[in-house]
Amino acid sequence: MGVLVASFAGTTLDTACRLQRYVVQELAATLGGKAGADGPPPAALFALLQNKHGATIFAVAIAAAMAAIPQGGAEWSLANAGKGGLTLWPLFGATNQLLAGLSFLVITFYLWRRGRAIWFLVLPMVFMLIMPMWAMLHQLFIAPGWLKAGQVDYLLGGIGLATIALEIWMIVEAIKLFPKAKGVLEENALDQTEGLRAES
Repeated sequence: MGVLVASFAGTTLDTACRLQRYVVQELAATLGGKAGADGPPPAALFALLQNKHGATIFAVAIAAAMAAIPQGGAEWSLANAGKGGLTLWPLFGATNQLLAGLSFLVITFYLWRRGRAIWFLVLPMVFMLIMPMWAMLHQLFIAPGWLKAGQVDYLLGGIGLATIALEIWMIVEAIKLFPKAKGVLEENALDQTEGLRAES
């Protein structure tokens, strides 16, 4: 049983770290310009964060720092460290459901690019994008009100606002790309190479 639990924990940590690395690399490429592309090279920080090792170290360092935050404003000590997960726990519900909405968005684009039907995904996708955002806004400004005057929680409020901003950014990008995406496959799509083989 211990091996099973350790394997599950290890796989979860590996997946979380890898996904965070991808996010860091994508953001660095978007904000700083892609390394190796035509045009001016990105700033040193953005170039470092586009590197898989630099992005991984950054992702692990940020996660470790957040995990080390003592809960409830307690002083920093070894006894109080490691409770960052409990501090961030109130964000879990909305962010988890938002991930489902973004997954629907990715699946919708995948099918749309291949000319497949997407009608059955649209309603769940819209629902899963709107409801978690509404829940996050409710948590930020109404109850428990992390950004209410007089009881501001900068950590939860900041992460909540950043989550909403990133969601809006993804939705805007999706709306801009949607008309152009139909029939245009990804550069390294496996089904694209299979299609080329079938044509030749």
